[in-house]
Amino acid sequence: MSIENNLPFIIGVSGHRDLSPADDIDQIRSRVIAVLEYWRAAVTSDTPIWLLTGLATGADSLVTDIACELRTRWGQSSVKIIACLPMPVDAYRSDFKNLDFEPTALDGFESRIEALSQGDDEVLVVRSQLDSCDYEKALQDTQFGDERNNLYLNQGVFIAKYAQVLVALWDGKPAAGAGGTADVVGYKLGERTVWPLGSSNPALEPISEFDGQVGGVVHHIPMNQSHEDTFVDQLCTFDSEKLEGPVPDGTSVYVCSKNAGRNHKEIRAFLSRELATLLQQLKVYNRSETTVNERARETSGLCWAHAIFSRADAVAIEYQRRYRRISACFFGAVVLALSVLEFAGDLLDEVAGTWSVISVLSLLTVAFLIAKYSGSRDFKWKYQIARGIAEGMRIRGYLNLCDIGPLHAPLVPRRHRINLTIINHAISVGEFEWWSNPRKPSLELINEAWIQQQIEFLKSRLELKLPITAGLTTRLYKRPLRAHNKLFLLSKAFFWLGVTFGIAISLVMLSELLVGYQVVDVVKTMMMYGVQYSLMTAGVIALWHELAGYENTAKGYESLIALYERAQGFVHGDLTNEKKFMLVELAKEAMLEHVSWTHSESEIDIKNR
Repeated sequence: MSIENNLPFIIGVSGHRDLSPADDIDQIRSRVIAVLEYWRAAVTSDTPIWLLTGLATGADSLVTDIACELRTRWGQSSVKIIACLPMPVDAYRSDFKNLDFEPTALDGFESRIEALSQGDDEVLVVRSQLDSCDYEKALQDTQFGDERNNLYLNQGVFIAKYAQVLVALWDGKPAAGAGGTADVVGYKLGERTVWPLGSSNPALEPISEFDGQVGGVVHHIPMNQSHEDTFVDQLCTFDSEKLEGPVPDGTSVYVCSKNAGRNHKEIRAFLSRELATLLQQLKVYNRSETTVNERARETSGLCWAHAIFSRADAVAIEYQRRYRRISACFFGAVVLALSVLEFAGDLLDEVAGTWSVISVLSLLTVAFLIAKYSGSRDFKWKYQIARGIAEGMRIRGYLNLCDIGPLHAPLVPRRHRINLTIINHAISVGEFEWWSNPRKPSLELINEAWIQQQIEFLKSRLELKLPITAGLTTRLYKRPLRAHNKLFLLSKAFFWLGVTFGIAISLVMLSELLVGYQVVDVVKTMMMYGVQYSLMTAGVIALWHELAGYENTAKGYESLIALYERAQGFVHGDLTNEKKFMLVELAKEAMLEHVSWTHSESEIDIKNR
């Protein structure tokens, strides 16, 4: 199975430019290989690795070359290398010229850039927050002034932000200049970052301590240099119980800095659990096999991640189909058991009664096994997670169309993030499009590609009229409001029919007692069956109604329509900051609706019946 469309695990690289003779290169090389193999084993071969590298001399180039070598062994789709450059190639070249410690640095850089540009890898120039004047000054600067250092820090922080694990080849000492390895590691572990010129990039702002992400995961490969005056002792190690086995010898995994906040112990526990959850969810999701349905690329805002989005959409459809089939089997077994049970009560003294009881028990056992099978395969969870990945990336794609950068606050509500880590990760993958392909926002396109399409889709799901030719799938699953209304009325009708039969048989029995008028026994038996089967049918319909979750789905659609229609009144003219804020809030509301649906659907999973 090809894994190139699977959701990736992202590893970043940061380290010294000068691997001096004092460093044991062979030992460092073996440790880098061991670290990459360690995380490859943690996510399994079903998960591709995206390696973020600045392509600088020394550590960056070493890890990049090793990743290329490992790719020949693991498979071409196993590793995608993304060169994250601080500035355009023409300006970046000057930093590789005339280096005493690496005379061939420029040739190595040129060959790597050419190789990455020819294959399936990517070269990305990290967007900067500098104004045009300062940016041009940074490109011309060869003495590493504040403007140029700002670009280097911007690059390093970008790599740290998007890497689930930052591999740091580092001596533990503070950085010699802004943007050095210590600054990048410090940012990843929650230390305050000091930007040259005092101008930080809003798209790289760290998530607050309240969000539980003052920190990240750094896999430290120590350099063979003096460790005097280091601040490694101020770092909190990853919770070893959450790790995928012992880390390679001579390396350490850190998760936050003790200086990042007074509650560093809680942060350590939260981040350790979050990464462990992500690793598990990636393994389960990426193991799913399905056929990718290609969707139009023009308006998705996800050129980079379009194939990943398409696969998630296809996986959701496939596992939704499987879950619905399992639900129908479970429902059928329960209905048959209830039907036979109604007869069994009248046949207890006969041989048929014995077989009826055996049949009921057998059918209930079948229903139990179906529920257990569904739970063991997690069809509904896989469907919900895949749908969450697709929806998160779709919404992120719409924000890309608006040229709205990464958000300080997460799209997924805080209370859901620890259990839906993979959705947050998918959204961050969708953000790469914003970094790599700046767009001129068009409110007309946003309205057409996002808001109007959503309104039309949601309204179509709430339509009450259906053509006679509509199939059973459409009637049961694609019109939740109609199904809710019809089944509610039908269940209510059968309930009152049972009550009516009950009243009738009560009157018959009362007349026999008071008047002495005798009614044929078969009539009373049929009336009793009317009571039993009417109430049973009402209960069966109510059970299906609960399993399908029609009412919650319909209410969620109605709420979203109201929000989208309100937003549509603002999508005209220029895209002001106020309108961007409105679109961000709309995206958050859409994700809130989705994760709330995920929570409610989990509660009615047949494995919990």
